[in-house]
Amino acid sequence: MEEGKREKGLLPWRALMRFGLGVLRLPPDTFWALSLPELAVMLAPFTDPAERPDRAWLHELMRQFPDHLHKEKRDG
Repeated sequence: MEEGKREKGLLPWRALMRFGLGVLRLPPDTFWALSLPELAVMLAPFTDPAERPDRAWLHELMRQFPDHLHKEKRDG
């Protein structure tokens, strides 16, 4: 699979980390604290509109990885 291409349900973490940590020069703790919508806003000027995550894609991602599961792991 080409770098930066999205498979259903997966984020291109390597490309996102390269962008956030390398291009934007964000400290790691700042990068990992970003929400997906915040990251999308930062990526927008650098991406083709056809490649940007849309609302349906974000909803599918939220369905696959609901926050309550992560909260239970942290609290449990």
